[in-house]
Amino acid sequence: MGAPANSCGQHCARLRDREGLVEEAVTTLLTTLDVTEVVERTGALLRSHFGGTRLGITRWDADRPNEAEILLVDDPRHPTPASGTRISLAGTACGEAIRTREPVTLEHLAPQGGLYPEEASLAHYGYGAMACFPLLADDRVLGTLEIAHVPPDGILCQCFQPAERIARLIGIALHNSEMVAEIQRLNRLLHRENARLKDEVQRHRRYNQPLSL
Repeated sequence: MGAPANSCGQHCARLRDREGLVEEAVTTLLTTLDVTEVVERTGALLRSHFGGTRLGITRWDADRPNEAEILLVDDPRHPTPASGTRISLAGTACGEAIRTREPVTLEHLAPQGGLYPEEASLAHYGYGAMACFPLLADDRVLGTLEIAHVPPDGILCQCFQPAERIARLIGIALHNSEMVAEIQRLNRLLHRENARLKDEVQRHRRYNQPLSL
């Protein structure tokens, strides 16, 4: 009789942890409009909850569909590409997640590889499973969130659902950041155009010339 009660208690504790993680993510990720801060906060948040995992965030642009830009790779097991590095998506799990707009999960990774090129590399460094989530916002794919676990951690039962929800929040945060950047760009253009018109008006007034816009 004791085992079921203990199992139920552990299940409830995991649920509380997951809900706490998502609530923390809402507060952490949606209170900044800076892409760098979003990425750094995501890395710190997931590391604090999931421990020794590999975390990756990429940014994808439909104008360059066959590649993605690395925003973050946080990997305690081996050196990682620098932020800003562009990677090919050909045949990759990340490319599949972007194409289908659905998470891609891989378990029992083996050094000899499998369906995707990431598998052999991750298995070589001791990871046993990975999940790649598309970052979605406003009916657009903005990139991916990748999480890899060492074998005992159990990626599906431990972090799949909260990570999927966090991926949605990252997508919203990146979208908000893009919108702010676009507004700032338009404001700069408007400022330059207003300055040009002001100079034009002053020049024509100075020489009593008719103004032509």
